[in-house]
Amino acid sequence: FKTRNILTTANAEGEIQNWHLTSGKLLSTLKDDSNSVDKQLYCLDYSIDGTRLISAGSEPVIRIYDEVKRKKFIELKESNAPHNCHTNRVYCAKFNKDPKYQDLVYSGGWDQTLIAWDLRDGKPFQSIFGPYICGDGISNCGMDLLTASWRQNDQLQQW
Repeated sequence: FKTRNILTTANAEGEIQNWHLTSGKLLSTLKDDSNSVDKQLYCLDYSIDGTRLISAGSEPVIRIYDEVKRKKFIELKESNAPHNCHTNRVYCAKFNKDPKYQDLVYSGGWDQTLIAWDLRDGKPFQSIFGPYICGDGISNCGMDLLTASWRQNDQLQQW
């Protein structure tokens, strides 16, 4: 958007909406028709250059959108990698914030699997079993990842 003061939200109806904060008006709604009936969205993140948007939620699918065209770019799911994919809700999906690695995204959720995806081929290049992510619990610096897990010990882990 070239307009300033934009807030992007995700909701329990599976919609991604852009709001103009100054006027309070809804500017656009993006709803993916391929979502199932139970399609709550739990997380959003923008690429470092603002041209792509990632969303995930109650389905074990990560969707990347072209923010300029307002269309789905790719879905990251089981058909991309039958053995290295999410099997439950995804509570966090993040773009790598380092410009050198702008085609890498990370996701995690209730299935206790942290997955690193490469958008150039739409497949995971690494998965780690362990982090039980139930919120905004992934951060990165270059290729180092920090995860927050919902458990009594080792709540923060560096990978």
